[in-house]
Amino acid sequence: MQKRIVQCVTVTMMVIMPLVSWCASFNCAKASTRTEKMICSNDGISKADESLAKTYKSALATTQDKATLKQQQKDWLKKRDAVTNEAAMLLLYQERITQLSGSGAINSTDHAALQPFPHLNKFVGAGPDEVLKDKIIQNALKKLLGKHFKDLDIYLNVSEGVSFNSVGALEMEGCMAHNCMGNAAKIYIQKNGQIYVGILDNNKVLYFTNDKYYKDKPITSITNFAKEKEATIVLAK
Repeated sequence: MQKRIVQCVTVTMMVIMPLVSWCASFNCAKASTRTEKMICSNDGISKADESLAKTYKSALATTQDKATLKQQQKDWLKKRDAVTNEAAMLLLYQERITQLSGSGAINSTDHAALQPFPHLNKFVGAGPDEVLKDKIIQNALKKLLGKHFKDLDIYLNVSEGVSFNSVGALEMEGCMAHNCMGNAAKIYIQKNGQIYVGILDNNKVLYFTNDKYYKDKPITSITNFAKEKEATIVLAK
């Protein structure tokens, strides 16, 4: 029986030329740069590299402005190559994948049913309660969380407010008064409609998302939240 060889296109090579090459997880023996070695030493980053390669390929095939997208990807690669921390690099990959998936550069049927949130910027300087009262966001969270939605008001009672990251995603985190290590919540919302939620209940963090790509692999913001709370992540069913 012939051995089947799986190939994928690396992000770096795709930017320069449309050649097929081994992705990091398949040919780490040839890793030479610090970035390549970091990718190869971390299974999560290696998988993210492969995922981003596919996402970028789809975006490049459908965008009307290929030159701009190629330049943006080259700029992103420079930013990635300057990162020296594995956690930061994985987050950078996840944000770039999400950015390309929801930028309009690709026509993804996977996200077609999501309710976009173009009005997220109005929550700059706001508190979690204002976000939760927004009807569009509230309905999306209720659909995603079900009975757990009612816990958010309590679990976000003590909070530093709403913040936005480098790709414009809204983030908010809080906890129950006098019990921050027992009951807390972390919410990450993208303008394209993707939502990621971690709800801490004692020593477990229930993980919810409407993003099919990260149903089984929580994004870094949620994993960091769980580590800070010394809790185990449990995938919500």
